[in-house]
Amino acid sequence: MVLIFNILVIVVIILTYYKPKLGILALLACYILLPEIPFNFLGGSLKKNHFLMLVLMVFFLRFIIKDKLEIDTRPYRFCLVYFFLSFLCIPLKFETVYSIQFYYIIYDIAIILLFPLAIWNVVDDENTLILYRKVVLVCISVACIYGLFLTTTGGINPLIILFSSFGGGGLDEDQWTRYFTDEGRLFGRISSVFFHPMHYASFLGFSALYVGYVRTKISKFLFAFLIGIILVNFIICGVRSVLGAFFVAMFVYVLLRRNIGLTVRIAVLCILGVLALSAIPPVYDYISSIFVKSGSDVGGSSLEMRLEQLAGAFDEIHNNILLGKGYGWSRDYIIQNENHPVLLGFESIVFVVLCNNGLVGVFLYGLFVYLYFYYIKKNIQESNVPIFFSLVVFYLAYEVITGEFAFQHFMLFYTLFLIENRKQMLSPQKLSA
Repeated sequence: MVLIFNILVIVVIILTYYKPKLGILALLACYILLPEIPFNFLGGSLKKNHFLMLVLMVFFLRFIIKDKLEIDTRPYRFCLVYFFLSFLCIPLKFETVYSIQFYYIIYDIAIILLFPLAIWNVVDDENTLILYRKVVLVCISVACIYGLFLTTTGGINPLIILFSSFGGGGLDEDQWTRYFTDEGRLFGRISSVFFHPMHYASFLGFSALYVGYVRTKISKFLFAFLIGIILVNFIICGVRSVLGAFFVAMFVYVLLRRNIGLTVRIAVLCILGVLALSAIPPVYDYISSIFVKSGSDVGGSSLEMRLEQLAGAFDEIHNNILLGKGYGWSRDYIIQNENHPVLLGFESIVFVVLCNNGLVGVFLYGLFVYLYFYYIKKNIQESNVPIFFSLVVFYLAYEVITGEFAFQHFMLFYTLFLIENRKQMLSPQKLSA
């Protein structure tokens, strides 16, 4: 099996150089369907994101040097500004070693920004768009069906076990307990093809928005099937935050559409859903615990606990409230100490931004969101603006509730939305097949 994955990596790299459209498509499928667990590659250990970076390096060398094409960065300038200003702030932060800060920001730029850029720059015709759409929908189906299968395994994920056996680094008993055991949730914490359940829940939320967005381009049966299994996975994945975040995104979408008929239909569905949930006490308690801290055995955090953690975040940066403790400090802290005594796993992007970048970081994050809205308003067809706004609303709501789990998925699905709008936008230069 290790040999098969070694061959897969080599094939994707070669394909990316000689057939970049197919190579990046293969990389997209690998990105969605392979868990983030190191596996043996040519005698060493290779993580999925390092595999991603390796293929992207080959792609951009081919794109710039061989094809002599310019990279079209226009749809991503809001993200470029955020990373550029964050980079400039690093020399002013002293509590985290500079090498660690620079490593994390370069890593984030490569994983969060360059992969979407590659997709945007290769999907430049209708046939390629259709192919990418089909592959993404297949990947969503596979992830959701596998998620349903995991409800029968009692918290055991065979795919994670398989990858752990490849010798690149398995899971210890504490990791199994934290990630996959019951903790009062309906079916444990289901991660499907992802390593962490929080990443899977993020993927589900963005997938629901994407499937809704392309509904007119696929059959009614396929649309109903995909939405159905995604919504079921919302309930069974064990991450109730996705329900709250998706509700907020849908509320914003309906509000922006100003469609009375749509509003009435969604309101009726919500009322019926609440009545149905009220008849199933474990499910009702599970969802209502998003907002109320009670004595129930439902695991997770509540609003009251979040406020306590917010105070803890300000206590952590009291010596440098403007700039925080350093870019990537929260991730480094988790690696060194596993959990923070107050902030636990930094379970909100608010805590992450405050601790890493202080109040300046909060401003930069706000600027990031403002520039995103500005770009969408200026460049996206008016009828599609509500769904693009809902995309970032889901991302923000989810990260506020969970932590640093959705940035990669947000930028990926933002790109998938963009390529569906290519006919209404200026296209980059053509890339040879």
